[in-house]
Amino acid sequence: MWGGWFSSNLLRWTAAGEFIVSSGFMALLFAFYGLRQGRQTLTRPWLVVAFVALVLSFGLTLHLIGRQITIPAPRPVVKTVNELFNTISLDYALESEPFTIGQADGLVIPLPALVLRWFVPVIGKLRTWTRFGIITLFGLAVLAAVGAAAWHQRELVPHSSLVKQRLSWLAVIGLTLFELWWAPLPMISPTLERPVDRWLAAQPDQFAIMEYPLSSALTPQQLIYTRAHGKPIVHGYATYFSFVFSRQQPELLEFPDQVALQRLTELGVRYVLVETAAPYAAEAQPLLTAINQESCLQQRTVQATIVVFELVGCTQAHQAEP
Repeated sequence: MWGGWFSSNLLRWTAAGEFIVSSGFMALLFAFYGLRQGRQTLTRPWLVVAFVALVLSFGLTLHLIGRQITIPAPRPVVKTVNELFNTISLDYALESEPFTIGQADGLVIPLPALVLRWFVPVIGKLRTWTRFGIITLFGLAVLAAVGAAAWHQRELVPHSSLVKQRLSWLAVIGLTLFELWWAPLPMISPTLERPVDRWLAAQPDQFAIMEYPLSSALTPQQLIYTRAHGKPIVHGYATYFSFVFSRQQPELLEFPDQVALQRLTELGVRYVLVETAAPYAAEAQPLLTAINQESCLQQRTVQATIVVFELVGCTQAHQAEP
């Protein structure tokens, strides 16, 4: 219930999603009481568990509320540090990979999770470090339970009647439920087909399609659209698809250059779709300008906000160039 208000009014960011986790104030109060009044042999291990998980939940580099934190620094210094991290990641890590999470205008803050990814087998394959926050919540829940038991024995039993004890616990439970109440989530009706999907479905033969910009192409709804047009797609969506796509098909990132067009032809692509609606308009306009300079990309139709181009002899056209 309160997550939306909190993210909108205090974080000024409404799309944080899974990157915002909270135990609630009541749990924190009881956890703090448990640390003060509970037996240390019982509370210390859970405090360590919660703290370690909290640090890991910040990610490979320091992230707060889903945002990467950077330290402003001169660009030459930033470049040198990023190159150092890239050398370690490529030449010394258990699984060689480029260091792609650096920033050009500030120093990222490496955390223990980055060392684990580089040098500890198996754990380095973890995808979403934010989810360690769940372990932090579990540790806090145990500490809160210890604190609640200690509060009952130290504050309620010696000074309150049975009726007052029950009323006190009803108040605690009521406040906790009020704080953590999960209001009904708004439902969204997905778009099952677009005008361009109906147009594609009407085209004869079987062929592949590709959509740009990639920020539009690599989204879950693309899989829904295939049910309408029934054509193979080069793009798509899955847990690791966007990362794997950029590594296995790097030439497609430079569309519409010669290498990208040749690769699309090899993949059996007949039509390239360009989504021009928000929020993709800023990326689409430079693409359209570049596409208009390629004679083998011929515009066939405009369906709502999507411009459709057909690849016609792209390989031959580029082979004929001097």
